[in-house]
Amino acid sequence: MKPHCMFFDESYSEELYQSETIQAFMDTKMDAMIVIGTALQTGIAKRLVEQALSRQDVPVIEINTAPCIDVGFVVQVVGKSEEVLI
Repeated sequence: MKPHCMFFDESYSEELYQSETIQAFMDTKMDAMIVIGTALQTGIAKRLVEQALSRQDVPVIEINTAPCIDVGFVVQVVGKSEEVLI
């Protein structure tokens, strides 16, 4: 049985990752993005955040102990998510 993770030779598929559904939502319905607790070191997370940042009308809210987004329409909340989201 394959675990729900991506191996090095795989790509983001609609079947496992809903990649086309996510892209369609971002293109037509997204009005903000909330990023919680990531260093943006993985491909899909970095790509999605960069795509949101490329739009002038979409604020990106980052909740992180060490903020890593330093461009665009960003609101940063520094702290642990379990503490700042109460």
